[in-house]
Amino acid sequence: MARLGSQADATAVLREVFGHPRFRPGQRDAVKAAVAGRDVVVLLPTGRGKSLCYQIPAMVARRRGRGTAVVVSPLIALMDDQVSQLHGKGVKAAALHSHRTPEQRIDTIEAFEAGALDLLYVSPERAATEEFRQRLEAGDVSMLAIDEAHCISQWGHDFRPDYMRLGELRGRLEVPIVALTATATPRTLAEVVDRLRLHEPDRITASFARKNLAFVVRCFEPEHDRVHALRHELDRLKLRDGPLGGRAIVYCATRDAVDAVTHRLRAEGYPVAGYHAGRDAKARDRAQRAFETNKARVLVATSAFGMGVDLPDVRVVVHLQSPGSPEAYYQEAGRAGRDGKAARCVLYFGDEDIRIQRHLAGSSEALSALEHYAQSDSVCRQQALCEYLEGEAGEDLCGRCDVCKPSLRRAPAPKRRKPLTKADRKIVIRALRRLGRPVLIEALSRALRGWEVKRLSKADLLTLPELGALQRHDDTAVVEALDDLALEGLVRRRMGRRGPTVALAGVDDDELSLRDRALPPPTSGSTSIAPELDRACRAKARQLDVRPSALMARRTLVGIDRARPTTLDELRRVPGMRESTVQAMGEELLALVERYALSRVRGP
Repeated sequence: MARLGSQADATAVLREVFGHPRFRPGQRDAVKAAVAGRDVVVLLPTGRGKSLCYQIPAMVARRRGRGTAVVVSPLIALMDDQVSQLHGKGVKAAALHSHRTPEQRIDTIEAFEAGALDLLYVSPERAATEEFRQRLEAGDVSMLAIDEAHCISQWGHDFRPDYMRLGELRGRLEVPIVALTATATPRTLAEVVDRLRLHEPDRITASFARKNLAFVVRCFEPEHDRVHALRHELDRLKLRDGPLGGRAIVYCATRDAVDAVTHRLRAEGYPVAGYHAGRDAKARDRAQRAFETNKARVLVATSAFGMGVDLPDVRVVVHLQSPGSPEAYYQEAGRAGRDGKAARCVLYFGDEDIRIQRHLAGSSEALSALEHYAQSDSVCRQQALCEYLEGEAGEDLCGRCDVCKPSLRRAPAPKRRKPLTKADRKIVIRALRRLGRPVLIEALSRALRGWEVKRLSKADLLTLPELGALQRHDDTAVVEALDDLALEGLVRRRMGRRGPTVALAGVDDDELSLRDRALPPPTSGSTSIAPELDRACRAKARQLDVRPSALMARRTLVGIDRARPTTLDELRRVPGMRESTVQAMGEELLALVERYALSRVRGP
């Protein structure tokens, strides 16, 4: 493959375009390999400037007349952020994604075909389409960068099926490929190299040790109130009512947990915003902007938040619920202390975390490794993480974690949450029966706990005889009780336009808008498997943190039910079926169909 330029060219771009006097550790070697026209795998921890490892070679290539660098990136927000930053430096960059208008997409494609772009950002889904690949072949491409490359690996913590098809570009473009990630084990890196079909790539890695971070693990029993402990962490920074002391990110495993924790912290006076993929793009953008501008100094989020975010003064990252792997934990925790000043990374952990993660993603080696990390009290936390990620023993003891400094383990005794009694649960049931329609969980919880605000009046909740009957309980206890009632089949939970709703089981679905409507449960003797397919789709969507409709539309579920496919090829022929869905859960869907067929043969 042709050389893109020289190291002297790269140093000039670093200084003239990006304004940096020198490369950071790891950057120089990565850029040197890329401008020499070689494939490169870059494994640099969060905050070490991975983007420059492809942006500088891209600019070097442009100055030598080599064409446009194409960058595959997994998140629209991340692409837009990169493009915006590059525009500010005078770089001609653009992004192709679904949030652009048709006219904007046409303008971007025409600019690429005219050779007017330095960098073009695209999603893995677009890069997998035949139409786009033909445009790449017809255009002038200097190099290909695969950002967040761990998404290609089924061993990685953020698997995206369309990443697996990016290796097909090797047969169409004879250009150097730069694959970049902040978190990958040796096994994941090996799969990245294999699936992208890299030619003897240079491997650039740097130590994952962060000398300003203190890693702490707090163990909790199921009945402990984690939000009570979280307040202690936030109050250390005086985030509620004191002088500005930085920001905090609180990660939760589920969207429902994000909503519940956000509402509770807001009710207690914290400047907080919530972020997850179940909210529309405008709501997510508002939350992110509020956090970036310090209007909200606490952000509660799922793993959907964070890629490309580079805020300097995040003083604490708390995982209120455990993620599914050490890679995911390190990447998210690593968003603390980007300014080099002291910061804390606190992991809350207990048996219920294992249950939640197994429900989301199934048992895995990575989950077992995280469980071992959390439960060990004899190995330096940073050493343990570095050894897992780097494949060999890390540096000396960090001297900052709760293993190296046992004094960090001292914390206020966790408050035990009072669960709802049987009598309390009857109050909830009576209120729902009286309402006779779906109601927002947030609104119902506030009414039962005695809130009297205008929004509740509009929902006719202030006239309930049960108003304030559960005032001794907090929001989390009420929401957990509703979850238990849903599992018992006594109430039904749905995601509505303004948030999760709940209704007494048996309330007619006509009460819900078409947008909120889900597949009805099967009737006695029903031959439909659509409800089971729907449940599987929703579970996979939670695992991938996407909307269920991003995997399958309702008509596709009905199509599977009618066609009863037995092979992946037959599944692909179902109207509306997407290849990415086949890759993500095709075998699971076929297993459901087969299991139903066997049950019909055997009978009840």
